[in-house]
Order: sequence, then C-alpha cells, then structure tokens
Amino acid sequence: MFLSSYWQDGVQANQTVVELARRTKDRAAQAQAQNDLGYFYERLGRHPEAIACHQDGLILFRELGDRYGEAHSRISLGFVYWRLGRHPEAITCHQDSLILFRELGDRYGEAHSLNNLGLVYWRLGRYPQAISCHQDSLTIKRELGDRQGEAYNLMSLGFVYERLGRYPEAIAYHQDGLILFRELGDRYGEAYTLNGLGLVYWRLGRYPEAISCHQDSLTIRGELGSRQGEAYSLNGLGLVYWRLGRYPEAISCHQASLTLFRELDDRWGEAYSLISLGLVYERLGRHPEAIAYHQDGLILFRELGDRYGEAYTLNGLGVVYERLGRYSEAISCHQDSLTIRRELGDRQGEAYSLNGLGVVYERLGRYSEAISCHQDSLTLFRELGDRYGEADSLRDLGDALRAVGRDLQAGGRWQEALTICEALQTPQVDEIRDRLATLLSEDVEPDSQ
Repeated sequence: MFLSSYWQDGVQANQTVVELARRTKDRAAQAQAQNDLGYFYERLGRHPEAIACHQDGLILFRELGDRYGEAHSRISLGFVYWRLGRHPEAITCHQDSLILFRELGDRYGEAHSLNNLGLVYWRLGRYPQAISCHQDSLTIKRELGDRQGEAYNLMSLGFVYERLGRYPEAIAYHQDGLILFRELGDRYGEAYTLNGLGLVYWRLGRYPEAISCHQDSLTIRGELGSRQGEAYSLNGLGLVYWRLGRYPEAISCHQASLTLFRELDDRWGEAYSLISLGLVYERLGRHPEAIAYHQDGLILFRELGDRYGEAYTLNGLGVVYERLGRYSEAISCHQDSLTIRRELGDRQGEAYSLNGLGVVYERLGRYSEAISCHQDSLTLFRELGDRYGEADSLRDLGDALRAVGRDLQAGGRWQEALTICEALQTPQVDEIRDRLATLLSEDVEPDSQ
C-alpha cells in the first residue's frame, strides 16, 4: 500500500500548494499545482476531480500565454477522458497537444501525445492509425533515451497486435516492455503489461500462464492502490475462469470489477464487465440474465463508439438467441458482428462470428452453409494458434457433418476437438466424449483424416 499512500500524500501536498499560490496570487505556480493535483487524482481513480484540476490548470496556462503548460494540461486531460471512454474529447485533447508540442519543438511531449493518441485509436478499432502513432512515438523515445516511455510504447503495441490476432508479436512487445519496467522499478507499468500478457495467453488457451499474469498484476495493483487497475485484472482473471468452467469464481471476479468500474465511472470497463457476465450466464443456461447483461453492454459500447466491443457483444447475444431458438435474431447478430470484425481486421473475432453463424445454420438445416462457416472459422483459428476456438470449430463442424450422415468425418473432428479440450482442461470434454460414445455405440469408427 506504499504507493497508495504516496498518491494520497501527493494530493494533500498539491492541495496545499494550490491554496498557497492562490493566497499569494502566483498564478503560474497555481496552474502547475492544479495540473499536478489532477495527475494524483487520476492515479487514485478520482476522475471527476482530475478533470476539474486539469481544466482549471488549462485555463490558467492559457491566460498566462504558457503554451508549454497548456500542452501538458491538454495531454493530461485527454488521458483522463480516455480512461472514461470519452473518446472524441480524448482525441481532440491529444491532437491539440501534439500540434503545440511540435510547434514548441518538444520531442518528448510529441512522443507522449502520439502514444496517448494511439491508445484512443486502439480502443476505437482504428488499428493502422494506432500502430503508426505508437511506432512514431517509440522511434522518438528511443532517440531520446527515454526507456520508461519506450516500455509504455512496447506495451501499447502489444495491445494492438493482440487485437489483430498477431499473438507472437503481441507477446514479444509485452515481454520486452515487461523487462524494461522491471529494470526501471515501474510497478504500475509492470502490472499493466502483465495484464496484457495474460490476455494474449488467454486467447491462446495458455490458461495457467494467463492466471499467473492476472493474479500477479492484481497483487501489484492492490499494493499500488490502483482500483481501476484492480478492476481490469479481476475482469481478465474472470475470463480465464469462464473458459475453464469455474463459473462461481468467474462471476465473483466480474461482479467485483463491475462494482469498481461503476464507482470510478469507467464506462468502457463497465461495458466489458457486463458482457463478461453475459458470457458466464449463457454458459449456466440463465438466458434472460445473459441477454440483459449483453444488451446493457451493447448500449454502452455503441455510445462509446467502440466497434470492437460492439462486435464482441453482438456475437455473445447471437449465441444466447441461438440457444433459445430465436434464429433470425441470432443470424442478424452474428452477421452484424462479422461485418464489423472484417472491417476492423479482427481475424480472431471473424472466426468466432463465422462459427456462431455456422451453428445457427446447422440448427435450421442449412448444412452446406454451416459446414462452410465452420471450415472457414477452423482455418482462421489454426492460422492464429487459437486452440480453444479450434476445438469449438471442430466440435461444431462435427455436428454439421453428422447431420448430413458423414459420420466417419464427424467422429474424426470430434476426436480432434477432444484431444485439444483435454489438453486445455476445458469443460467441453464431457459433451464431446458423449458425442463420440453415441457414435461408437452405432459401430462407427471415427475418421482421423
């Protein structure tokens, strides 16, 4: 809790400086102290107060004609807006600060603005722009010898490549960033990077590593007093538990993260906790709750302009509608999510949308379309190294093949799926074994080809 106390002490110290500067009418000192106070509030997750401080500082710097101070207030304000999912405001702040820093010839400030702008573009699914910003920022920071800034850029690139399904690159960037953060003793950056690594490992079905990363990041963030960070670590941990069928633990993590996000007014984090709960309740067969959580999350993502989150939620809704036999709605959700994911270049998301669509087509007796969707999703999952998704596609492809009487091939696909699920220790093992047992009872030998 040392750093938590440090942030609190920082608030108190800067409040004292602000008051003293007001009494002595030292407006330059007051402006700087307001901006510093906003930084400490942001670290504590007290975002309304952070915004108020940065706005007060910005007004003072402008009145003083201090363009350097103005640029720093804008970049700080933009970061808080990003935290809250207020993306248009964040972009405006970072673009304005970027212009000012370039006019002032401040390369450090330019790199900082570029990195923060890249974070907003990443959230909005504008990945080429995000990569361009982070790469440009990384180049400048390496030229300046700013190792901490370099670490944050590496981590940021890891998040973008994770979204694009380029997992080896994502892991490499996160690991390089992690090494730097540990060398520098930056515990905040270390926790952030561990959470990013945990997400990639989760994507790849490397669940023990994912749990370790998320638990380590949660421990560090608890020590730092970073409540917003704790919420993200809890949500990441809950996703792993969901995959492993540890549903009570998953619900506990997601509910705790949801409570924190709402207390902090982090609408982006709130949306992800909502859809994560929807995924768990779908698995438990509690469909009304699953729909409610997904719909609430969808509203938030659309308000925030987060198309990645929107597509993710539509896919989750499509699964619930399929379970309930509401096939027209399921098809609409999966097709909409597929369209968005293709526009974003989200190949992993595309694979999940295709597989979901295939399941609905199989239910409707549209077997050729079902088989085509599952085969396409299987190809993508294998290219991406997503073993969990590969197992899902194999299982569902087997179902469609069985429906058209291609029992030997169906058994082969189920056997492949079973091998993967046993290795991953996921709860689908029993249902796939039941399929194979039924097939074998009919004297059908699975085809391994």
